[in-house]
Amino acid sequence: MTHEIPGIPGTPPPGSGPAGRPPLRRGRLALWLAVTVAGAAVAIGALTQSRGHWTRVTVPSENMLPTYRVGAQVTFEKAAGSDVHRGDVVMLAEPEWQRPDLHIMRVIGVGGDHVELPAGGPLRVNGQQVAEPYLYQGESNLLAPVDITVPPGRLFLLGDHRADSIDSRMHLEAQSGTLAASDVRGKASKRSSVAAYGVAALAGIVVALVGAALALTTFLSSRRKNRPPAWGPAAPLPGPPAG
Repeated sequence: MTHEIPGIPGTPPPGSGPAGRPPLRRGRLALWLAVTVAGAAVAIGALTQSRGHWTRVTVPSENMLPTYRVGAQVTFEKAAGSDVHRGDVVMLAEPEWQRPDLHIMRVIGVGGDHVELPAGGPLRVNGQQVAEPYLYQGESNLLAPVDITVPPGRLFLLGDHRADSIDSRMHLEAQSGTLAASDVRGKASKRSSVAAYGVAALAGIVVALVGAALALTTFLSSRRKNRPPAWGPAAPLPGPPAG
């Protein structure tokens, strides 16, 4: 190790030569790289799962006014018939009604429910009156009265715009107007569920970017500290005193 000689410029200070270089901060660099990978994994996972779990559908008719207007984009969560409950808005095929395209309706009764819908009267399920704040302009049933028990594994469905909806009331002669729960392809998702995946994806992206920036900063800082100093040319040693 070279020590600075007083009065002789150009000699390096103690501990700054090759043996005195600060080591590469591998531990900190590895940490930020791990943070970057973890953030990217969270973002990719959230985006991938959301694409397979939800689908956006354009409302094709006025049968669900005022809840959904024609042309509105509604997000549906992938769901099986066993995941459906009373009051859910579902997307389903209707092959039994000769309507193979997907349609949107509200579940009024599930297997075992006793549904009563008198002409001009309120809806009752299992003897209890059901509040329906979603009805279009407070409409009531204008068709023949309904008094059925939903068979197991099936659903009784109505539109919110009762005067403009082709639903279970038009098919009472077959299976009491019900459709198989297995025809369900999805149910309208709550915004909070969709937002949760969006927040997770955004958080993952932010974490990945921050981790990458800190990893790069650590790497460049280590390279600068490990670079040998550019010492100037050493001054010649003074000669012996004259005389």
